[in-house]
Amino acid sequence: MAIPAREALQKLAWEQMVVIHPRRGIQIPEVSVENQLTLLEVRRPIEAACVELAAQRATSGQKKRMLALAEGILACSDNNDDEAFLTYLRDIHHLLVEAARNEYFIKAMSPLQGLSRRFWFLNKELDTGHPANLHADIMRTVAAGDRDNAREASDALISYLTQQAKDKIGM
Repeated sequence: MAIPAREALQKLAWEQMVVIHPRRGIQIPEVSVENQLTLLEVRRPIEAACVELAAQRATSGQKKRMLALAEGILACSDNNDDEAFLTYLRDIHHLLVEAARNEYFIKAMSPLQGLSRRFWFLNKELDTGHPANLHADIMRTVAAGDRDNAREASDALISYLTQQAKDKIGM
């Protein structure tokens, strides 16, 4: 089902992907290191709570999908397929929220992850490695039902993204 353009723009504005200026137009906000760092401060505890609950609540079917997504994201990373990587990333985040069984995570995490993905994609040349292995670690530990290691894997990802942002400004 197609969504009307106005609703789509309102959703993008809510996710801070665009700024709507009434009677003047729409602007795509600038991506900045400072915004990424403050975003990651908020994303860290929310994502950690989500992966802990997902590790506790995931069904066997969701765990199988998590393992398949872990393998898939690694494969597209090996092939330098950024489009597939971003698709896997979106699917991973949706599955984690689904497995956590708390609809408030999608409301909290969706804009944070979207903005964070945007920053990574625009600055991926800074990567000395690739975050696919970190995402795969999260999925494997959640699929194993290991809450503590899932939280640690999530923290490792956010630390990596924080360092990537700091590297952009030479911190």
